[in-house]
Amino acid sequence: MNITLTDNAYEHLRDLRKKHNKEFVRLDVKAGGCAGYEYEWSFADDYTRDDHIIDDMLLVHKMFELYLTGTEIDYNKDDFGNYRLLPMEATGVV
Repeated sequence: MNITLTDNAYEHLRDLRKKHNKEFVRLDVKAGGCAGYEYEWSFADDYTRDDHIIDDMLLVHKMFELYLTGTEIDYNKDDFGNYRLLPMEATGVV
């Protein structure tokens, strides 16, 4: 699975893991929302054989691969602490 974390996202997820004393952060994709999908973040201590492990900390179940492959995840605390999930080809767009 081709998902990348920017340095800001990596550091923020690392800090959240430590704060909540968890091994992993999990990203799920749910139906709904204005754009058709919502992203749900949670914490986990274990993973399954169906999970992809990104950068030794982010879990993504293989059923979400279609929706997230080629995505760059960024975190910018100046944007009200929001994560941005961008397709790889859009990462250079401001």
